[in-house]
Amino acid sequence: MNKKVVWIIAITVMLFSSLISVTAAIAEEGTCSLKADRDVYLEVYDFDEDGNRGGILWQGRLNANKTIVLKAPHGLFSYDYNDRPDEDQPLNSAEQRLCKGNETIGVP
Repeated sequence: MNKKVVWIIAITVMLFSSLISVTAAIAEEGTCSLKADRDVYLEVYDFDEDGNRGGILWQGRLNANKTIVLKAPHGLFSYDYNDRPDEDQPLNSAEQRLCKGNETIGVP
């Protein structure tokens, strides 16, 4: 095979593989999972880069040992929770968290 053709193929493969890596990294940014150790009611909120609370990303009951995938547009979220979801009580608040790299985050 001609050396020029081999170089063109090698460069094309390198460019294609770097494009796939960048795309995968962008998809992981702002994506994480929330996992409950016990039944819990959650209201998960988006936060922007300035720390302003945005809209609800997810709301509902998350049963023990279950996981939800969360996509936080700004990579930052927080949640209010009731760790006794069968009882009507005020919600507790959690600190802001980063959501990135498909990390699994435990919730109360």
